[in-house]
Amino acid sequence: MPQLDPASFASQIFWLFICFTALYVIMSRWALPRIGSILQERRNKIENDLERAEQLRQEAEKVLSSHEAALADAHQKAAVILHEAHEADAAQAAKQIATLDNHIKKQLTQADARIDQAKQAALADIQDVSASLTGDVLKKLADVKPTDATIKKAVAAAIREGA
Repeated sequence: MPQLDPASFASQIFWLFICFTALYVIMSRWALPRIGSILQERRNKIENDLERAEQLRQEAEKVLSSHEAALADAHQKAAVILHEAHEADAAQAAKQIATLDNHIKKQLTQADARIDQAKQAALADIQDVSASLTGDVLKKLADVKPTDATIKKAVAAAIREGA
Protein backbone atom coordinates (compact mmCIF):
# COMPACT_ATOMS: atom_id res chain seq x y z
CA MET A 1 0.00 0.00 0.00
CA PRO A 2 1.45 3.29 -1.06
CA GLN A 3 0.37 5.35 1.95
CA LEU A 4 2.37 3.12 4.26
CA ASP A 5 5.59 3.58 2.25
CA PRO A 6 8.06 5.48 4.52
CA ALA A 7 9.55 7.31 1.53
CA SER A 8 6.31 9.24 0.91
CA PHE A 9 5.65 10.19 4.56
CA ALA A 10 7.08 13.72 4.20
CA SER A 11 4.91 14.61 1.23
CA GLN A 12 1.88 13.05 2.91
CA ILE A 13 2.46 15.08 6.08
CA PHE A 14 2.93 18.25 3.99
CA TRP A 15 -0.36 17.69 2.10
CA LEU A 16 -2.05 16.70 5.37
CA PHE A 17 -1.00 20.02 6.89
CA ILE A 18 -2.12 21.98 3.79
CA CYS A 19 -5.53 20.17 3.62
CA PHE A 20 -6.06 20.42 7.35
CA THR A 21 -5.24 24.17 7.33
CA ALA A 22 -7.49 24.80 4.32
CA LEU A 23 -10.30 22.78 5.85
CA TYR A 24 -9.83 24.57 9.17
CA VAL A 25 -9.95 28.00 7.49
CA ILE A 26 -13.03 27.09 5.43
CA MET A 27 -14.83 25.60 8.42
CA SER A 28 -13.93 28.41 10.83
CA ARG A 29 -14.75 31.26 8.44
CA TRP A 30 -17.70 29.94 6.52
CA ALA A 31 -19.39 26.72 7.77
CA LEU A 32 -19.12 27.04 11.55
CA PRO A 33 -20.43 30.64 11.68
CA ARG A 34 -23.44 29.60 9.57
CA ILE A 35 -24.04 26.58 11.79
CA GLY A 36 -23.62 28.79 14.89
CA SER A 37 -26.08 31.36 13.55
CA ILE A 38 -28.58 28.62 12.70
CA LEU A 39 -28.21 27.16 16.21
CA GLN A 40 -28.61 30.64 17.70
CA GLU A 41 -31.73 31.25 15.60
CA ARG A 42 -33.18 27.93 16.73
CA ARG A 43 -32.32 28.74 20.35
CA ASN A 44 -33.98 32.17 20.03
CA LYS A 45 -37.06 30.66 18.35
CA ILE A 46 -37.39 28.01 21.07
CA GLU A 47 -37.03 30.66 23.79
CA ASN A 48 -39.63 32.87 22.07
CA ASP A 49 -41.95 29.90 21.70
CA LEU A 50 -41.51 29.03 25.38
CA GLU A 51 -42.21 32.62 26.41
CA ARG A 52 -45.29 32.72 24.17
CA ALA A 53 -46.45 29.38 25.57
CA GLU A 54 -46.06 30.72 29.12
CA GLN A 55 -48.05 33.84 28.22
CA LEU A 56 -50.78 31.73 26.66
CA ARG A 57 -50.84 29.45 29.71
CA GLN A 58 -51.25 32.46 32.00
CA GLU A 59 -54.01 33.85 29.78
CA ALA A 60 -55.71 30.45 29.75
CA GLU A 61 -55.54 30.33 33.56
CA LYS A 62 -57.08 33.82 33.74
CA VAL A 63 -59.84 32.81 31.33
CA LEU A 64 -60.41 29.59 33.27
CA SER A 65 -60.64 31.42 36.60
CA SER A 66 -63.04 34.00 35.13
CA HIS A 67 -65.09 31.18 33.60
CA GLU A 68 -65.21 29.35 36.92
CA ALA A 69 -66.22 32.57 38.68
CA ALA A 70 -68.97 33.18 36.11
CA LEU A 71 -70.12 29.57 36.47
CA ALA A 72 -70.21 29.85 40.27
CA ASP A 73 -72.15 33.12 39.96
CA ALA A 74 -74.60 31.47 37.56
CA HIS A 75 -75.06 28.55 39.98
CA GLN A 76 -75.71 30.98 42.81
CA LYS A 77 -78.23 32.97 40.75
CA ALA A 78 -79.94 29.75 39.69
CA ALA A 79 -80.17 28.65 43.32
CA VAL A 80 -81.70 32.01 44.28
CA ILE A 81 -84.20 31.83 41.41
CA LEU A 82 -85.06 28.24 42.31
CA HIS A 83 -85.54 29.19 45.97
CA GLU A 84 -87.74 32.16 45.02
CA ALA A 85 -89.80 29.98 42.68
CA HIS A 86 -90.15 27.36 45.41
CA GLU A 87 -91.32 30.01 47.89
CA ALA A 88 -93.76 31.45 45.34
CA ASP A 89 -95.14 27.98 44.60
CA ALA A 90 -95.42 27.24 48.33
CA ALA A 91 -97.26 30.53 48.90
CA GLN A 92 -99.60 29.85 45.99
CA ALA A 93 -100.21 26.29 47.22
CA ALA A 94 -100.95 27.58 50.72
CA LYS A 95 -103.37 30.13 49.25
CA GLN A 96 -105.10 27.44 47.19
CA ILE A 97 -105.26 25.13 50.22
CA ALA A 98 -106.82 27.91 52.29
CA THR A 99 -109.35 28.60 49.51
CA LEU A 100 -110.21 24.91 49.24
CA ASP A 101 -110.43 24.63 53.02
CA ASN A 102 -112.91 27.52 53.15
CA HIS A 103 -114.89 26.02 50.29
CA ILE A 104 -115.00 22.61 52.00
CA LYS A 105 -116.06 24.23 55.29
CA LYS A 106 -118.89 26.03 53.48
CA GLN A 107 -119.97 22.80 51.84
CA LEU A 108 -119.81 20.98 55.19
CA THR A 109 -121.91 23.71 56.81
CA GLN A 110 -124.43 23.52 53.98
CA ALA A 111 -124.46 19.72 54.16
CA ASP A 112 -125.00 19.85 57.94
CA ALA A 113 -127.88 22.28 57.41
CA ARG A 114 -129.44 20.02 54.76
CA ILE A 115 -128.96 16.99 57.04
CA ASP A 116 -130.67 18.85 59.89
CA GLN A 117 -133.50 19.87 57.57
CA ALA A 118 -133.86 16.31 56.30
CA LYS A 119 -133.74 15.02 59.88
CA GLN A 120 -136.43 17.48 60.96
CA ALA A 121 -138.52 16.61 57.92
CA ALA A 122 -138.06 12.89 58.59
CA LEU A 123 -139.00 13.35 62.26
CA ALA A 124 -142.06 15.32 61.25
CA ASP A 125 -142.97 12.62 58.72
CA ILE A 126 -142.36 9.95 61.34
CA GLN A 127 -144.59 11.81 63.77
CA ASP A 128 -147.30 12.18 61.13
CA VAL A 129 -147.07 8.54 60.07
CA SER A 130 -146.88 7.39 63.69
CA ALA A 131 -149.90 9.51 64.61
CA SER A 132 -151.87 8.19 61.64
CA LEU A 133 -150.83 4.62 62.36
CA THR A 134 -151.60 4.97 66.08
CA GLY A 135 -155.04 6.35 65.28
CA ASP A 136 -155.73 3.46 62.88
CA VAL A 137 -154.47 0.83 65.37
CA LEU A 138 -156.60 2.26 68.21
CA LYS A 139 -159.66 2.34 66.00
CA LYS A 140 -159.22 -1.25 64.86
CA LEU A 141 -158.13 -2.76 68.16
CA ALA A 142 -160.03 -0.78 70.71
CA ASP A 143 -162.68 0.74 68.51
CA VAL A 144 -161.67 4.14 69.96
CA LYS A 145 -161.11 7.21 67.82
CA PRO A 146 -159.09 9.84 69.77
CA THR A 147 -158.59 13.33 68.33
CA ASP A 148 -155.64 14.06 66.06
CA ALA A 149 -154.19 16.58 68.57
CA THR A 150 -154.22 13.98 71.37
CA ILE A 151 -152.56 11.37 69.18
CA LYS A 152 -149.87 13.84 68.06
CA LYS A 153 -149.10 14.84 71.67
CA ALA A 154 -148.76 11.21 72.71
CA VAL A 155 -146.51 10.33 69.75
CA ALA A 156 -144.31 13.40 70.41
CA ALA A 157 -143.97 12.44 74.07
CA ALA A 158 -143.04 8.85 73.12
CA ILE A 159 -140.41 10.08 70.68
CA ARG A 160 -138.91 12.39 73.32
CA GLU A 161 -138.73 9.55 75.81
CA GLY A 162 -137.06 7.26 73.25
CA ALA A 163 -134.50 9.88 72.27
